[in-house]
Amino acid sequence: MFAKPKNKKFQYQPRFSGDTLNEAKDKNFVSKWKQEQTKNKSFKTALSVKMLLLLLILVVAGMYYLDSIVNK
Repeated sequence: MFAKPKNKKFQYQPRFSGDTLNEAKDKNFVSKWKQEQTKNKSFKTALSVKMLLLLLILVVAGMYYLDSIVNK
């Protein structure tokens, strides 16, 4: 009388689940994604090094400018 209803069960299978072509595409996708990630990491690192170098040059130029004003 007060029994809880049981959960529904479905026998769903994706349309292309047994396809080996689909698995090959997934592996290819993963390898391409990893390659892109390694490219992006090296680009981000190089970009940050360039930005730090530019910042260092600006700081040195600013120190030289302020020193020339103070020593007048």
